Amino acid sequence: MGNRNKVLSKAVSRYMAKHYKIIWVRREFHEKIRDVARKVGRSIPEFVYELFNRYGERLAEELLAEGSKSARVTRHTETHSKGAKAPKVEATTRVPEPGFLIIDLGGVKFKIRKEDWALFVEIVESTSVPVTESVLKRLPAHLWDLFKQMWRWSAVRYNVKAKAWTIDYSRFRIIQAR
Repeated sequence: MGNRNKVLSKAVSRYMAKHYKIIWVRREFHEKIRDVARKVGRSIPEFVYELFNRYGERLAEELLAEGSKSARVTRHTETHSKGAKAPKVEATTRVPEPGFLIIDLGGVKFKIRKEDWALFVEIVESTSVPVTESVLKRLPAHLWDLFKQMWRWSAVRYNVKAKAWTIDYSRFRIIQAR
C-alpha cells in the first residue's frame, strides 16, 4: 500500500511540475495579496490571474511609456550637457520585394512571404488552447521565431474571454511592396 502512495505522489509531482508555474514573492507582499484576495472572496491564484488579465497590459504599456520617456529625457540632457545640436535621424524603411512582407516590431524586423503570413494568421487565430507550445506545434518551424518575438512584444496574446489567440495589429507594422 505504501509503494502505491509513493508512485501516486511522484505522478502528482510530475503533473504539477508540467502544468503549474511557481511564483515567488516576498512574505510581506504575499500577505498583502492574501488579504486582498480574501476581501474579494477569491483564492490567491484566482486573484492574481484576474489582476493580470485586467491590468497586465495597461501596466506593461505604462512601464514601456515611462521607459521611453526617461530615455528621451536622458538623450535630451546629454545633448545639452555637451553643447552640441542633436543630429537629424532619417527614418528609412526598406521596401521588400514583391510577394514578401516585412513585419516591423520596433527593434526586430522579419521578412516573410505573404503566403507564410496568411498561414501564420490563420493558425494563430484558430488555436484555442492558451499554451504557447500548442501554437508552436501547429506552426511551421521557420515561423517559430516570429511567433516568439511577437509574443514577447505582446503583439500576439491569448484572449481569455474569446478563448482564442489574437493578433494586436497596433503593436507592429506591416511593410509591403506597392
